[in-house]
Amino acid sequence: MTADASRRPHDGTDLWRQWTVNLVPPLLVLLDLQAGYQLVDVSCATGDRMTTHLVHGGLLLAALAFGAVAWTSWRRAGAVWPEDGGDPDTRSRFMAALGVIVSIGSALVIATQWLPVFLLSPCQ
Repeated sequence: MTADASRRPHDGTDLWRQWTVNLVPPLLVLLDLQAGYQLVDVSCATGDRMTTHLVHGGLLLAALAFGAVAWTSWRRAGAVWPEDGGDPDTRSRFMAALGVIVSIGSALVIATQWLPVFLLSPCQ
C-alpha cells in the first residue's frame, strides 16, 4: 500500500488563519493564568494593581480580536452552520465556527480570571 506523496492542491482557504483562531485563544488563557500568578507578588509588594488590570485587559482584548477574525472568516465562508461534507467550503465553515466558539470561551475564562483582581486584595 503506497501513500499519495503529491502535494494537496491549493483550494483557496487560509489554513494558517483557521488554525490560528483555534489554537491561540486557549494559549492566551494559559498566558493570562501565568501572568496573573506572577503579578500577585509584585502587586502585593508595591500596591499597584494597574499592571495586573492592563495584562488581563490586554489578553481579553486579544482573545476577542481572534474571535473577530474567526467571525469574519465564518462570514466569508458562507455564514451557515457546517453540514456533513468533506469539501473545502464545509471545512472552512467548520473551522471558522469552531474558532468563534473557542475565542468566546477563552474570553470568558480570561474575564473570570480577571474578576478576583477587582474583588480581592493581592495580599490576601
